[in-house]
Amino acid sequence: MQDAWVEQMEQTLNPMSVPMDNPIGTIESKDRQAILAALLVHLWHGYRKMRDCLMELEDAMLQGNREQARSLLLQIKRFCGTSFRYEEDAVLPALDHHIGSEQLHELTAAHDLVIRHVRRLEGLLSTSPGGEEQIEQGRMLIHALLMQVACTAGLTLLIETLPQDALIRILQARERALVEGKDLYEWDKDIRG
Repeated sequence: MQDAWVEQMEQTLNPMSVPMDNPIGTIESKDRQAILAALLVHLWHGYRKMRDCLMELEDAMLQGNREQARSLLLQIKRFCGTSFRYEEDAVLPALDHHIGSEQLHELTAAHDLVIRHVRRLEGLLSTSPGGEEQIEQGRMLIHALLMQVACTAGLTLLIETLPQDALIRILQARERALVEGKDLYEWDKDIRG
């Protein structure tokens, strides 16, 4: 599975990227169902890839394969940078009327927690192998990240209810984020400030 992941990474801008059937310039001419279907395919593909990458990271840590674990963590950082960019730029503002500003704040704070978890994982992988305790710390962080992926994937239930113009804005924001290709730390520093 790892080889397929690396192969796709080399062929695309981002690990969550899927070729779009309808370029940004013509998407407005599509009906709402077609736009929604395209968006959901892209979102679910990305969440599944992130889930798989996190599970592979856990396996690599358990096997003591630190080189593979570091490579997977780089992919996670890239995925999160682009994903969080379009979520905060387009998805969360579009969902404000459904979930309210307090929940939006919590979802944004969850991105901050992901950054801290990824930094801790990097720290664990940058030191010499520390045995079972280090592996268990890494697993706990990975499990927390997996829960974040599951919670974010659940937002698609609300995204389905959005009007066509909001769906188009999300697809456009996603495409911009993919083209920019900022990783998690670049996004946090350059975009969020």
